[in-house]
Amino acid sequence: MLEHLTKQQLEKCLCNFSKVANTILCIVPMGSNGKYRIPEYELDQSHIIRENESFWYCFFEMNGWKIIQNVPHIIGIKDNWIHYPDGNHVFVLQYNKI
Repeated sequence: MLEHLTKQQLEKCLCNFSKVANTILCIVPMGSNGKYRIPEYELDQSHIIRENESFWYCFFEMNGWKIIQNVPHIIGIKDNWIHYPDGNHVFVLQYNKI
């Protein structure tokens, strides 16, 4: 769902997550050069954020979340897109008070 938010909304969302959980799992579509790595994701007009891993690493950390695990795929989640290497990333995040 994170790709459906503006960056400002995303900051607020991560802040709110920290109030109810200290560990979260996020599945995020990856972008490169302003486009999704999975071309079909471009068809969803509600998608807003098209950023790469570096953006997400920095964004999570700047908002108090430490990346515990980062993998491109977990079996059973978005399996239909596995033929796109690094099209999605699964982040397990732990909240660290800033």
